[in-house]
Amino acid sequence: MKTICWDIDDCLNNFMFDWFYKKWKMENKDCIMEYEDLKKNPPHEILKCTKEKYLKSLDEFRPDYYMLYHPEPRILKWFWEYGDKFNHIALTGIPLSSVHFSAAWLFKNFGKWIRGYFFVPSYRKNENISMYYKTKCEYINQIGNVDIFIEDNEKNYEEMRGLGKISFLVNRPWNSSSMSIENILRLINKEI
Repeated sequence: MKTICWDIDDCLNNFMFDWFYKKWKMENKDCIMEYEDLKKNPPHEILKCTKEKYLKSLDEFRPDYYMLYHPEPRILKWFWEYGDKFNHIALTGIPLSSVHFSAAWLFKNFGKWIRGYFFVPSYRKNENISMYYKTKCEYINQIGNVDIFIEDNEKNYEEMRGLGKISFLVNRPWNSSSMSIENILRLINKEI
């Protein structure tokens, strides 16, 4: 049985979309941009703010998001239909202060299928944490045992392809993918 490694935010859910409309635009009424304008990640330059302000906003949003928001419906439907055909793990890049919220959300919504939660810490000034691995690729290269990788970050996607892994880049404004979630899920089904 093949193992799929899922990124959490913006793959299993719509984190940036929800953050942008439920937090950023609510607190920055003069922002005339739309989600589709977030062509870079991190988008602080596009948003005309400091990186610290952007990260602070994200981190403030995470606790409520993980308590109140739901998974991407098409992904959840796929798990109900095909989830038991694969082994699943999650690998995310978030700050240590948010890991417990993220893990609780993941297992609440996908615990029937996803059995492993791993993270590569996203750097924050106020967190002093050992960095065993600096990238998701380093982590997967160490643990091995991953056949399919699903991600929204183009750099992570390219690095995993470089390891020879079947990789899918979920279409988001900040990457070059034109592949829909439906197409990705169809292609995964061919690996059963």
